[in-house]
Amino acid sequence: IISKSKYTTKLAKIISKDKNLVHLLNSTKANHTVFAPIDAAFKRIPKHGKKPPKGFVEKVLKYHIAPGRYPAGRVFHSHTIPTILDEPALGKEPQRLRVGFSVKGLDINFYSRVIAVNIVST
Repeated sequence: IISKSKYTTKLAKIISKDKNLVHLLNSTKANHTVFAPIDAAFKRIPKHGKKPPKGFVEKVLKYHIAPGRYPAGRVFHSHTIPTILDEPALGKEPQRLRVGFSVKGLDINFYSRVIAVNIVST
């Protein structure tokens, strides 16, 4: 779905460079919810800046993936959502996304708005 959408071409390109994430997202062994940033979200990244290390990019991508299914209702009623990003400093706890609601609608980590929900892939 990510690679087919005209709104997530940049994300698809980044994911395609990481074989482990491609395998994870294409696997049918487990469900995952991806909080996929649209292309417009990448405009804030400087084009001529230093290329981030591979490990950093992988961590950022894992921070956008939650284990299991999170349809809109479940997201709305959650205060936080676990991600597949494991940070050693957190012990055995996963890094989490903060969920909130503002006049602009549902938001993640205060700044990211949810603009499409319940897009399911099989």
